[in-house]
Amino acid sequence: MKAIVQDGYGSADVLRLQEIDRPVVADDGVLVRVRAASVNALDWHTVHGGR
Repeated sequence: MKAIVQDGYGSADVLRLQEIDRPVVADDGVLVRVRAASVNALDWHTVHGGR
């Protein structure tokens, strides 16, 4: 599956699209497919490391 991965803090350059293993879901769990997501101010603040 594809995921946006953040390995550090900084500009949008620290975000990259990466193929990752599908998570293992417990028998009583649910795996949700996300088709679209947004970035709010707090998300962007976190990417920048609180700066």
